[in-house]
This record gives sequence, structure tokens and C-alpha cells, in this order.
Amino acid sequence: MTTRTAFRTAFRTAFTGFRSAIVVACAAAAVAAVLASSSARAHLGQEQFGRFPFVDGGAVVGGGTSWGLVLPDATFGGYARVCEESFGPAVTFDVDQPGHGRILAGGVNGLEVTNDGGCTWAVLQNELTGRFPNALWVDPADADHLLIGTSTIGADNGVWRSRDGGDSWQEVIAPRRGNFFSLAISDDGALMAVGGNNGESDVLLLMSNDSGATFVDVSATVSPFETPRVIVSPLVWDGATLLLGGLAPSTQGFVDRVTFNGVTATVTPVGLTSRQTTHAVVFDGDIFVIARNGARGELLRENDSALGFGVVVDGPSECIFRAGDGLVGCGKQAGLNPALFLASADGVAWESSVAFVDVHYRACPDGTVGLVACSSFIETFCGDDVDEDFDGTTDCEDEDCAFNPLCFTAEGEGEGEGEGEGEGEGEGEGETPAVSCCTGDPSAAGIGIMGLALWRRRRR
Repeated sequence: MTTRTAFRTAFRTAFTGFRSAIVVACAAAAVAAVLASSSARAHLGQEQFGRFPFVDGGAVVGGGTSWGLVLPDATFGGYARVCEESFGPAVTFDVDQPGHGRILAGGVNGLEVTNDGGCTWAVLQNELTGRFPNALWVDPADADHLLIGTSTIGADNGVWRSRDGGDSWQEVIAPRRGNFFSLAISDDGALMAVGGNNGESDVLLLMSNDSGATFVDVSATVSPFETPRVIVSPLVWDGATLLLGGLAPSTQGFVDRVTFNGVTATVTPVGLTSRQTTHAVVFDGDIFVIARNGARGELLRENDSALGFGVVVDGPSECIFRAGDGLVGCGKQAGLNPALFLASADGVAWESSVAFVDVHYRACPDGTVGLVACSSFIETFCGDDVDEDFDGTTDCEDEDCAFNPLCFTAEGEGEGEGEGEGEGEGEGEGETPAVSCCTGDPSAAGIGIMGLALWRRRRR
């Protein structure tokens, strides 16, 4: 007997005596589920700045998402996640640090770490404590070399460097008025660009070609007053030129190249996108960008069209990053089984690395923040409390949910079948799955004891 089967059997046996109580409580539970689904998400930062895949050797091994950390589940297989409420009110990035045995995240109180998959978090006490780390860069050659830009509300903000994975920090740009939302550093560290605003509505872009020893404010060049543009995307270096993107006055997105000689900047337009440009990479000589309009996003590739970009069908919609010899991206929850993380060898053909159907709830230990904060995500109608394909509703395909009374109508005409004693099938009264099946639809609620009596006959 597998660990998974043993766990299910033990829980189902212990739960048998409480089935009649479920009938009384099911209507209230359905109402509670509706109320819970309408609550605001905690990870406001990730909704704005995208998801963050964790990559090992070019392969996605989980990541940070707008609904919690998603990590491989060694016990049950697939992936498990702790809901975003276990962290707090906002997170702007997650980065896996296996060398330190932890995951590092940016939050409103500074940098926070977890070493138990997100069930508990602790604020790192260092120079960034009390600040809001917003933009992150990780040195591709040294995972302990980090740069962070801050955007603390009501305070001056700057750029900071760490050589020990985030335990301690030194100023690169001393705190000043404004906010820093984007960082771009060349692989050798010589070219640097920092994007944000000046504390008002004006774009701020600082550039350096001497590893950050000096910075030049080129904001007036990249965003002239006559045609103000909002720089919102992570900045990306394309050789010796900087790619930047954002929202143009025409409400279209834009992509520009910026050349910097240490004193002045020169801007060359690359093209327009259908909506706001939020992410960009350069891969095999081509520029790939994510263009988003609220919840709608799509991947675009540089081409010879009038706009300069064309849509990549079935590509990621939330984020795109270089990883190993290929690309990884983030998908958006839509439909029954969308991709959460994707991968591509050429930027054109994409395959799902982690799908939403592969992710289930991670049960945190007693006494942890994750257990209390995420309790509303436990499926109380399921024998093991774990949703096999979390989609916001009770999992009708999970055999542990088979006794859920909301999955049956009170009576119906259909084929009945059984196993064990009285095995057989024929026409007559039998269980007919409700159209709403497990969704909490009140039309499926008045089911009485019949659904419970039929539980063992429905699925084995």
C-alpha cells in the first residue's frame, strides 16, 4: 500500500462517522466557499510584476505565483502549494536559494525567508528591514550576488548590493526621492540601468557603464515631455544596448533600444505592441516581449510587420526569462487545465512544464501561519482534504470527494452500478451527478441521505 493510499484510507475510515453531519453543513459550506472565492488576493505585487519560475539546469522545478509557492511534492507527487496568505499582504519576487536552504521573497517589511515551503516566514534583519524590495537582479555567474531596488511608500529609495545571498547589503545608489521598479545589469556587471519614477509621475532612468561607480540620469532622453512614456518592464541588455518597454501615450505598448556612451543616451524605437510591454528577453538574436492589458497577456516576437512584433501562439502570458539554453515562461489560469509554467527551446514552440492540474494544496504543520491562513483552501468534503486539481471548486474527479453530497441530486433516472455484494447494473433509480457537481450551487443542495447511501457505489 502506497503512502498516498494509506493516508486516504486512514482519513476516510476516521471520517465515516461524520457523513451525516456533512449533509447538515453542506449548504453553509457552499456559502462560505463563495465568500472565500471573492476575497482579495494577498500577492498584489506578483499580480503586477509576474510569476517567478524556479529553474534547475534549465528545467522548471516550481516557482512563486500569485496564489502561493509551488514546489515539488515528494510525498504525493506532482506539486504542492501553500496559499499566498501564508506570506502576508504583498510580495514582489521569489527566488530559490538551495545553497542557503531557503526561499527569499520581497515584502513590504523587507526581505523574508522560508525554509519549510512557505508555511512559515521570517523577516531578515539587515539594511533592508523596513524597506520594500521591489526589483531584483541575480548574477547568472554567482547566485549570492544580488541587486535590489526599493519602492518604500513615504520614504526615499535606492539600489542595494549583496554578496552573501541577501544577508547583508551595501548602497549602490543612496536613497533618494522616487521609486525603483526595474533593474538591468549585463552579465559581466559593467552595464547597469535602473528604472522607476522620481516620486511624481515622471519617468526615472539612470544608467552606468562602470559597474555602478557612477550613474547618469538619462530620463529626459528616453521620455521627452512632449510624448511621455511610462517605463514599466524589467529592463534587458541586448549586447551594448538597453531594451526598455512600457506604455506609450497612444495606449499601445512600446519597445525602444537605448545606447549609452557613459555621458549621453540615444534612443531608437524598435516597435509598438498591442498593449503594455511588461517583460522582455533577447534570444537567438530575436526580441520576445510580454504585452499585457490587465489580466490579458500574450507573447510577441520581433518581426517585419508594421508594428514590429507578431503574436506567438500558445506562448506564455505572464512572464518570460532566459534559462539554460532555452526560455521559460509563466501562464495564466484560464479554462480547466492551463499551463502554470512553460518552457521552449526556440521561443516559438512552447510546452507546459507545470500545469494547474498538477498542483494541490500543501498541508502545513500545526502552529504554522500557513495552516491557519490557508485553512479555507482545504476541501472539507474530501477524505484527504487535498484538492487533486485545484481549480477553486471541490474536485469531482478525486475519489476522496465521492461522498460529497453536493455531487448528487436527490433522485434521478439513470444507470446504477455497484461492486461487491449485489454487483450488477440496470435501469432504475440511481445516482445522477448534479449539473453543478461540487461547485456549491444551491440547486444541488437538497439531496438528503440518498447521496450518502450511494457513495460507495459511485466510485472505487
